[in-house]
Amino acid sequence: MALQQELGLWTKRRPGVAGRNCDYSPAAARVLTQDASPKRERKPFTTSGIGVFVRTKSQGRYDMTNREFYVQRRKAETPLFLEALRALPEDNLDYKPADASPTARQIVWVMTRQLKSCIDIIKDGKTEWKESEPPAFPQMLEKFEVWSKDLVESVEKMTDADWDRKAEFYYQGKLMKNDPIGPFIWAMLFDEIHHRGQLTAYLRPMGGKVPAIYGPSADAQPKTMAIGG
Repeated sequence: MALQQELGLWTKRRPGVAGRNCDYSPAAARVLTQDASPKRERKPFTTSGIGVFVRTKSQGRYDMTNREFYVQRRKAETPLFLEALRALPEDNLDYKPADASPTARQIVWVMTRQLKSCIDIIKDGKTEWKESEPPAFPQMLEKFEVWSKDLVESVEKMTDADWDRKAEFYYQGKLMKNDPIGPFIWAMLFDEIHHRGQLTAYLRPMGGKVPAIYGPSADAQPKTMAIGG
């Protein structure tokens, strides 16, 4: 509770998944788990407003940095992204629910290019978003899988100083952001989750089945539990 008291945070508690309980707050997430093991003592990472604490039954505790938490979440979400993408009927990728909506094909390509943007911003300190035509669906799936793996490996090699280093994001040649890398790649992950939600709403009208993501759907039972990491 020390971090919460220090930052004056409010939290609300709710039962977690698979025996876990989670405290949710606007600026800190505490994950109480039964299967973690004590590792080390470290000051909570709060530069980006998130500190993550893991505690065992015996009250052993170690602090996970924001960067380490990102790696954990990215690894948990990647198989669920791929399951949703593979559920799309390849012969109906130009489906869109309204004229103003993007097609399923366009959404998949956006999600895939977001991974490359994250890799580039870590490697080069900058990235530029340009409109481009989607390649064939199998190629997009291959790139999504490869770039997901490359991104995790890149973040695992970063130091906390790298995580805080500012980088430039350009859109069609114009500088849009000059922010720390950590918050940028978190934002990309959240946006990919948003687009995955779009695709799950597209699936049944396209003739596909909705996979289980964070719980069962009418079409499937979960193979993994992303919330549990």
